[in-house]
Amino acid sequence: MSFTDDVKNEAERFEAQVPQFEDKRQTEATTIIAFVTPFIRMLGYDTSNASEVLAETSPDEAAGRNEKIDLAIFKDDQPLMVIECKRYGEDVLIDDNPHYQQLLKYYQHSKAKIGILTNGIEYAFYTDSEAPGHLDREPFFIFNVLRYSESDVNNLRTFTKSEYTEESVQNLAMRQTYLEGLTRAIKALLYEAPDEAWMRHLIWRLQQTGTIKRQRIFLTTLNTFYKPIIEKALDDVIDDIRNSE
Repeated sequence: MSFTDDVKNEAERFEAQVPQFEDKRQTEATTIIAFVTPFIRMLGYDTSNASEVLAETSPDEAAGRNEKIDLAIFKDDQPLMVIECKRYGEDVLIDDNPHYQQLLKYYQHSKAKIGILTNGIEYAFYTDSEAPGHLDREPFFIFNVLRYSESDVNNLRTFTKSEYTEESVQNLAMRQTYLEGLTRAIKALLYEAPDEAWMRHLIWRLQQTGTIKRQRIFLTTLNTFYKPIIEKALDDVIDDIRNSE
């Protein structure tokens, strides 16, 4: 059975259990049992093997800390991921997430490369791409067991026991960070008022193709003549994209 089939089967099982969780007040413990532990098994880790998966483990026992990580995943005696679990239904993706600080504290006192914040259905993956040892403020990858794409499954495969390497995780984090940043930038270009630099670049492109003659464009001309034309062109492009969906 392929990993894609494994994800599909788990998604169906998770979906069948959701109504039971909607009707009752669930705890973090029941969320871990019903959703998180099976998710970890789906990634290929043996949840019954204490050398691979540990629950309620201290990230820094030598320092006398009492905090306990909900779950930690190991491979070859090296910590790979620390997981902070919240009860089903709790929002783990909100801005200024208070649970991030708890995950950050655990992460800083572990040697893991990945921190995961989850409510059993949504899994937010964090790493330290901006500053070594300090968890990035935003997750680089989010996997929703009940709503995912083929691309999401391919990315999730990176975290499986058979395919996990520090290099592959770093590459994925870099790609996802660039993708998200470029997506925001492109949306800003399409849906926000064009700025001077971008308008001049578009005009330069037209000059390069010979559509318009090469000449110096003054700011007044840029704003009064070219800007309305560029905004109309943007509206036409957006309409074409919507009509093609």
